[in-house]
Amino acid sequence: GGDEVMEKIKLTIKKFFSKDREIKILLIVITLFLVWNIRNIIFTTKDDFELFLIYKSNYTAKMIDSAAKNQGRYQFYFNFRVSFITNIFKNFIIYKIISAGFVILTFISSFILIKRINLNLAYLFLLLLLVLYPSTLEHNLIMSYPVFLQIPWLCLMLALEFFLQSLENKNYTKLKLLISAFLLYIAILPYEQFIIYFVLFFLLSYFYKKPIFSVLKYHIIAI
Repeated sequence: GGDEVMEKIKLTIKKFFSKDREIKILLIVITLFLVWNIRNIIFTTKDDFELFLIYKSNYTAKMIDSAAKNQGRYQFYFNFRVSFITNIFKNFIIYKIISAGFVILTFISSFILIKRINLNLAYLFLLLLLVLYPSTLEHNLIMSYPVFLQIPWLCLMLALEFFLQSLENKNYTKLKLLISAFLLYIAILPYEQFIIYFVLFFLLSYFYKKPIFSVLKYHIIAI
């Protein structure tokens, strides 16, 4: 019943704060301050505003088809639909909640991956990221193009996670390598510049002393 749910919530909170309590409280306070600081920022680029207006005008499908055919880029059928996720409800408040939620997910995914190396380094990374976060109306990598840039980053973090899990296994699993390669492909699809991160997979293969072509053949196909 309700009492059991509340008890589980209390235990979860207690467990969460059982270690590194001070730094976790500090990070939560800074995050709340950041969310409050960006509460009035909606659009930071002309593109974001135009996409919002296009979705409201129900011209989405025609615009996507026209852009894809004119530029000869099939990935536009995927890219623009990703960009419209924030506009589904045609409401500024929900737009803000979705965009802020994806930003926080990128922070968490980065923290989890860096924690594999060192927990203190991960805390330092997250602290610096929150403090230096560009909470302005100007065009910036995090606030601009909500979801469109966050989904590739999330896919990249997950691709690296599955890749590392596979490398840490003596008999590296084909399934995890395939999942990792597919996620890397999804990361590159909206934002081609992410192809540079393929170097990370190459370096990890080298440091883990794995046969590079064997563990990277699916990733090479993906890019």
